This record gives sequence, structure tokens and C-alpha cells, in this order.
Amino acid sequence: MKLKFITSAKIIFIVFIILIIIVILYNHGEKGNRFNSVDRLRDKVVEKIKTDSSRITEIKAENKNTFLNKEKHNKIQKHLENCQSSGIPEELHILDDSSSTNKIIEKDSSSKEIVSLEIIHNPTSPKIIQIPSQVILQGEKFISLDLNMFVIDSIDKPEEIKWTVSNSKNLNVKISLSNKLIIDVINKDWFGVDTILLTAVNSANLFSSTKIVLEVREVELIDRYPIKPIKDVLVIGVEDVLSLVINPVKWNTEDIIFASSILAGTLALTTLDKRVQDEIIKNGSYSKNTLLDVGKFYGETYTSQLAGVGVALYGIASSDKKATRIGLEIFESYLIADRINYLIKHMFGRERPFTNKGELTFNLFTSRSNSYNSLPSGHATLAFSLSTVLSSCTDDYYLKALIFAPAVLSAVSRVYQNYHWASDVFLGGAVGFIVGNYLVNRHNNIISNKLSFGFDGQGRVGFVYRF
Repeated sequence: MKLKFITSAKIIFIVFIILIIIVILYNHGEKGNRFNSVDRLRDKVVEKIKTDSSRITEIKAENKNTFLNKEKHNKIQKHLENCQSSGIPEELHILDDSSSTNKIIEKDSSSKEIVSLEIIHNPTSPKIIQIPSQVILQGEKFISLDLNMFVIDSIDKPEEIKWTVSNSKNLNVKISLSNKLIIDVINKDWFGVDTILLTAVNSANLFSSTKIVLEVREVELIDRYPIKPIKDVLVIGVEDVLSLVINPVKWNTEDIIFASSILAGTLALTTLDKRVQDEIIKNGSYSKNTLLDVGKFYGETYTSQLAGVGVALYGIASSDKKATRIGLEIFESYLIADRINYLIKHMFGRERPFTNKGELTFNLFTSRSNSYNSLPSGHATLAFSLSTVLSSCTDDYYLKALIFAPAVLSAVSRVYQNYHWASDVFLGGAVGFIVGNYLVNRHNNIISNKLSFGFDGQGRVGFVYRF
């Protein structure tokens, strides 16, 4: 009987120990769940902070400088006390602007308690991307910049940022309503360096500033206007001659057809030269016509020389670069067309009509006598080269026709005054037109395609001429 009692006591003791172990394990599991809940909450806070990439403000329980109202402050204090008792760090991340509060809420299934953390997005100053400095020469202009391309802000869009400029001493610097930076040189003779301060301000009145250097370099005398255009034309003139010489190698089908039509027209007129001369001799009164004398004057060498120099000087005196260019092109086309005409004349040595030796009399490479300089007409060549350059100033076809009228009159006068055959003036006019047209078009392509500007790798602006 005594043995049975001892055994029953042992069994009761073992059961009691088991119950204690069960209770301990249950309480430990409940506490673990609570801490797991807190861990999940902490992980979410960290993830949210990283995602937003925002600055946060730490407010601890003893912080009395908070901007929150009393009710919200008491609420936070209560949360802090609960968090302390549950193992949460003694800090909360909150927003001082309730309209933009981001909440993370975790519910503990065992305690039915809701823990809330709020993340603050503190506004930051605008971030200004490096604005490139600029370097120009005297007489050139600075490039206007769109400042919206050089700012990033966490609050406002680039176009909503307000910009101000200061420290400009020698330059007129303005910022338009669309945030476009406009820079003008006040004194065209000034050169040197000016540093300006640009400030970007957002809607929270936070700002950032940056400095950019603007430099105007002195231009050497040889590179100043109007000497520079003259120098450029001399350089380009050599290129023009070389380009004109090798141009036939680059001819396409249209060019070949055009050149062939000129040769065919010259040959066709050659068969009519004698008949045309005979008709003119029958009516000799035209040889002393005043209108024909005007045409002869228009095709003289000195006419192209005076026209080129006169227009160029006018452009220089009035600072009209277009007029300066046209005057120099007139003179250049005169020089090139006249030399081409000279070579062809002495290559063929064709007899003039007044020698009465016939339209098919040639003295190839044998004489420089004026009587053998019939083909092509020099007057027609220079008259058409002059009119071609002048006509490039307008797109009005009626005005172009008016400009070519004296050139046509010059060609006709040479035939009526018995100095040239009809085929001579045709070929001469074609040579003058081709030279003048080629130079004008080539110079237009140089200006539009070869001259450019932009930023280099260091943010400096410069001009580039591609040969």
C-alpha cells in the first residue's frame, strides 16, 4: 500500500512538471510572436525609408521641440511606452505635415494592439547640374541656355524653379519667364572674364547656387572685321580654284548632260555664225547704237572690278556682312572667269569676224594677237559672272531677269559690233554663269555645312570649320 502511494506521487509530480513546461513554452511563443511582429514592422520602416530616399527626422520621447500638437504628442508618447515595453527602439519617425503622412501599420494578432510608424519627407534644396562656362571671341555671341535642363528638385518640376542671377559686371545677363539664360555683351570692344552667380529657389524657399565663367577673348587684328572676311575669302578663294579644277571628276549625270548641252549649243551656233554676221552687216546702223554701247560697258573688265570693290567697301563701311561677301564674290568670280576665258582664247586662237577670214579659222596655241581672241567672248563672260552673283541676292524671278538684262545686252552688242561670232558670246556667257553660280553655291554650303559651334568635353563652347 505504501509502494502504491509513492508511485502515485511520482506520477502527479511528473504531470505537474509537464504542465509547467507547457505554460512556459506557450508564454515564450506568444512573446516571440510579438517580437516577430515588431521585427516585421522595423523591416518595413527601413524598406520604406530606402525606397523614398528621403531624409527623416528622429523624434525621441524626451524631445520637447516637436512641431506636433498636444494630442498627437500624447499619442506618440503612448506609442513609445508601448514600444519600450515590447522591445521596440525608443524612437519614432514622424511627419510634421499631416497632409503627406505615410503610415506603416502592423497588427499584433495576440494582443490586438496596432503599432503605427510615420515617415517624414523633409524637403531638400534643388540640385544644380554643372552649367558649362562659355568662351567666345569679340564680335561673337554667347549661347542661350535652357536652365530647366540643369536642375533637379524633390518638390518642384524644373520649370517651377525660380532662378536669379547676380555678380554680372560687364555682361547683360537675363533670365526669361521660361528659365532661359540670355547673355549679351554690353560693350562690343570689351574683352575679359566675368563670373556670374546663378541661384535656383524652390517653393519651400530652399536654394542652391552655382557660378559660371563667361569669357570674351580679344581678337587679333588679322581676325577682326572687316579684315577677317577678306582673309577668309583669300583662303577660300584658293580652295575655290582647286575645287573648280577637280570638279569635273565629281560630275554626276546631270552635270555631264549640262556640259554636253553647252558644247552642243556652241557647235550648233558655229554653223550659223556666218549667216548671222551677214545679216548684221546688211544693217550697219546697229554698230553705233547707244544701247549697245551700254551693254559693252557692262562687260568691260573695269566694270566688274569697280562693282566688286565698291560693293565690298559699302559693306565694310556699313558693317553689312552680306554686302561685303557679295562684293568679294563679284571680284573673285571676275578673277577666275577672266583667267578661264584667257586660257580658252589662246588655246583655240579663233579669228574675229572683222578679219574676214571665216568662222572656222583657228590658230591653235600659236598667237596672242587680239585678232585671234574671238572664242569665247570676254565681255559676255564677265557680264554673266557679274549678273549671276548679283542675282543670288534675290529669289524674285522678275528681279533676276532684270539683273541679267544688261548681261544679255552686252553679249548682243559684241555680235552687232562685229567683234565676236554668235557662238563666241554663247560660250562666254556659259562660262561666266557657271563660275558665278559655282562660287555662290559653294560659299553657301561652306557657311551652312562647314561652320558649326557647340560644347566640347570640358563644357567650353567653340567654333569648328571642317575642311
